[in-house]
Amino acid sequence: MNNEKVTISDIAKAAGVSITTVSRYINGKQDLIQKDTRERIETVIKMTNYHPNVMAQSLKTNLSHHIGVIVSDISTPFCAALIQGISETLLSSNYMPLFVSCNNSIKEEESYIRSLMSRHVDGLIVNTCSSQNPLLIQQACTGLPIVLCDRTIDDYNFQFVGSNHRDPIFELVKHLKEQGYTLPVFFTENYFASSVRSERRNSFLDAVKLYYPEVDPNELTYVIDIHNTQNVTSQLHHLKDICGKKELPAIFCVNSITVLHVFNAIRSLGIHIPDEIGLCGPDDWGWEEQSILLSLMTPRITNIVVQPRLIGNLAAQKLLECIADPSVAKKETRLTCPLQIAGSTILKH
Repeated sequence: MNNEKVTISDIAKAAGVSITTVSRYINGKQDLIQKDTRERIETVIKMTNYHPNVMAQSLKTNLSHHIGVIVSDISTPFCAALIQGISETLLSSNYMPLFVSCNNSIKEEESYIRSLMSRHVDGLIVNTCSSQNPLLIQQACTGLPIVLCDRTIDDYNFQFVGSNHRDPIFELVKHLKEQGYTLPVFFTENYFASSVRSERRNSFLDAVKLYYPEVDPNELTYVIDIHNTQNVTSQLHHLKDICGKKELPAIFCVNSITVLHVFNAIRSLGIHIPDEIGLCGPDDWGWEEQSILLSLMTPRITNIVVQPRLIGNLAAQKLLECIADPSVAKKETRLTCPLQIAGSTILKH
C-alpha cells in the first residue's frame, strides 16, 4: 500500500479486526486486546509502514501525545538508564517524550516546568532536584498527571516510583557487624535537598542504632565534595585519625559516584580494602553491565542493586494509566533492591 493512502480502516481490514480494535492498539491500550490480535495488527502496521496522524489524534482526544520528562542531571549513568526505561514505554505507546535536564538546579527545574506546560504536554515524569517544589505541587493541583521518579517531594501526595532502600541497608549493616567492622560511617554528597540521599542516610543511622548500640550515630555522617579530591582525602584522613588502631571502619557511600571517588581516594592513600577499611554502597549505575569500571575496582564492591531502567519503565506506565483514568489512586511503588556481598567488605572466609 502507498503509505499516504493507508488509513486506520485499511489496517482493520487487513488484520481482520474492527476499527475500534485498531484504535485501541494505536492509543496504547494493547492490554485490552488478545495477544494473537495484537500480533496481527502489529504485523500489518509494519508491512504498510503506517504512522498515525498525531495531529488528528490530538484534535479528537484533546491530547498532544507529548510527555515532559525532567531529570536532575542527565550526565549521570542513573539518569541515562532512567531515560532509557521511560523512552521504551512511552514510545511503544505512541507518546513522544520531551527530555530536559535541570543540572541539579531548582530554578532551572521550575523554568522547564513552565516551558513544558506551554507546550501542552499530557503529563510530567519528574526526577526532581529538590524535595521543596511548590510549582510542581501547583501543577498537580490543576489535575495534571505527574509521576515522580526516585525522589519524593514534601507536602504533597504524588504518584511515585522508586526503590526500597531501608531493608537492604539494614541487611548490609548487619553484615558489616558480623564481619568484624567496628565503626560504620556514612559518606555522602549534600543530602539536605535530596529525598533519596536523606532516606538512605536515615535508614543507615537507624540500622546502626540497632546493630551498633555502642556507637554515637551523630558522629557518623561525612559530607564530602566529590569534585574536590583534596576534600575527600581530608575526610578519609580524619576518619583514620579517629579510628587509630582500635577501630576498624567501614564506609557506606550514598550513591555510585561517591563510591567511585572514595575508592580512588582510599587507593591514593595506600589504604587496603577490606583489611584496613570496608567500602560499600548502592549500585545505581548498573556496574554489572560496566565491565570497564568493574575491572578498575578491585576488590569487587559490596553493593545494593538499584534498577533505574525499570523505575523508568514503571513510572511511564503509571503516568499512562493516570492519563487514561485520572481517578487512579495515588500510591508509592518501591522496587526491591537486592544486596550483593563482595570482596570489599569480606573479612571472614
